[in-house]
Amino acid sequence: MNLKEQYNNLLVDGHPFYYDDFDFEGSCLSDATRFLDAYFRHAGKPPLAEFNCYTLDDNEREIRNKHMVSTYLLGYLIAEKLHLEDDLYIVNTGCPFKYVWYLICLFHDAGYGLERNEQELNALRKALSQKKTEKEKPFRLGRSVIYDFKKRQKIHSSIWNGHSKFYYRNYRRWRMTAHRNVQIEENNDKEILVSQYYCDNKFVDFANGIRCNYPTHTSALINNYFEFRLSDGKGCIDHGIAGGYIFFDTMIKNYIYCYNEACREADCSFDDFIYKNKHYCLDQFSVFGYIADCIISHNIWNGKGKEETYRRFNLEDLTGDKYIKADKRNNPYLFLLALSDMLEPFKIFRKFNGTEKQLLSQIDFEVTANSIIISSNNDEIYSAYRQKINGSEDWINVNVQVDDDKNKIIMTF
Repeated sequence: MNLKEQYNNLLVDGHPFYYDDFDFEGSCLSDATRFLDAYFRHAGKPPLAEFNCYTLDDNEREIRNKHMVSTYLLGYLIAEKLHLEDDLYIVNTGCPFKYVWYLICLFHDAGYGLERNEQELNALRKALSQKKTEKEKPFRLGRSVIYDFKKRQKIHSSIWNGHSKFYYRNYRRWRMTAHRNVQIEENNDKEILVSQYYCDNKFVDFANGIRCNYPTHTSALINNYFEFRLSDGKGCIDHGIAGGYIFFDTMIKNYIYCYNEACREADCSFDDFIYKNKHYCLDQFSVFGYIADCIISHNIWNGKGKEETYRRFNLEDLTGDKYIKADKRNNPYLFLLALSDMLEPFKIFRKFNGTEKQLLSQIDFEVTANSIIISSNNDEIYSAYRQKINGSEDWINVNVQVDDDKNKIIMTF
């Protein structure tokens, strides 16, 4: 069955999105930016909508958002065929598949708004240059460039911090950037509660028995990779790292904001409360951390062919057998994101000469218990997919076979 038919069946009869009471007039694909804005606001998470690719022009933003929505649908199709919805329920926090998947997938590329932003790039290049100068001085190690990035973005928490004292002491005085304008009430009692319960459990337990510990990579490696991306070629701000950091920080701040608003209406517990018919509890913090880790990790690539450059940036752990591939058995959400992100058609065919329905109708997509089979009678489409999956075995735990006579690609896992 082609993707046009499968997407249509899913959207008409499948109820793929988490909030059943969400109504949207229009197409989530053809009007993706408006859809994501409305969806995040309905979910009680308006800061995610405001940050999402916010510096891009309208056309580029729509392209990126269309890719994220389509990636969500494609991943949902794969999960449905593999019967992963029940397996990937997070039992230690009570989070169902649709909830986790929408937060991962509909924000995974939101950091593109910063990737080529010249103002931010120039500031971080300057910080990187100063760091190199500092390291040349005796007894100076130089601070990480991630520190400067977090400072510029007003990020006060990260998944590598156990109990961030700066965060607890000073969160009352946050000055949010314009795209995350959240007011926080002063309350000393609440400050104690935050420091007592802040993201202690850095693992998630799935219903299928898998425990996934995070972070996937150390903070030192993340900083080194961030600096590598700043220095490589024309340089960029890695959108995965940027998006993951901002996601976690924003979700914590949004939680506190919603708690403050809920307290205006009635007495409630910081540990567990309801605001605008949405449930908030501290157990969600570990899920936010896991989601942030998936967003960060999805764009950290194997150094095959760049071993010397990776060594220069102390990235040896991303080369050879040391590289941690996205694996269905060890980190199923990251695996699903890696697959869906790679195979999503609108990202591959940005300049396709035709409508979205015409493109989707020419891609046959079959999921079996342990494989994905892609085929197309259109040689251009097949060739583009063949090129896209080239090297995927280096960073996803899959085996790829191609049959050029039948225009067919088989990925087994």
